Amino acid sequence: MSHRHPSTVLEQSEQGLKSGLLLRLRVSGESMAPFLRSGDFVVVRAMDASRLRRGDLVVVQREGQWVTHRLIGTSCRGWRLRGDNLDLADPPVDEAEIAGRVVAVEQDDRLVDMDRLRWRVVNTALGVLLAWEEALYRRARPPASRLARAIPPHWMVTAGRAGKAIIYAVRRLLAP
Repeated sequence: MSHRHPSTVLEQSEQGLKSGLLLRLRVSGESMAPFLRSGDFVVVRAMDASRLRRGDLVVVQREGQWVTHRLIGTSCRGWRLRGDNLDLADPPVDEAEIAGRVVAVEQDDRLVDMDRLRWRVVNTALGVLLAWEEALYRRARPPASRLARAIPPHWMVTAGRAGKAIIYAVRRLLAP
């Protein structure tokens, strides 16, 4: 009987998640700003994709690295994720690419439990808002339908700014 030994940290991390361990990852990049900042840590638990809800922070494996983005919906092509600081959703991911859900965030000297009711409500609201913002953005891009042409271009800028402002405000309001 042979055992395949993991050759990379990524493979070892993935095996740990599958065996029920929590995974702690350092955030890098600005795609989830201002909710997650570079240098924060996320704590990830493996979870069946069917139990994920809109707004959950989800970790997927892409191009040899972990990516943490927000679940904004599902489609026939897969799960739709998007960074809070990005204009459009990522390409759809299938269930096999989903490593787990963020259950806690470490920011500065505090631990934020993402399973607390207030964070579940905030994350759901942000997931809905980001899905709505993306839908508006897609409708405003040419070639546009008659309905999409009825949306003034400045509304897109306003919607984007409003979404970012809401994220900043929520982060400040819910800080301990």
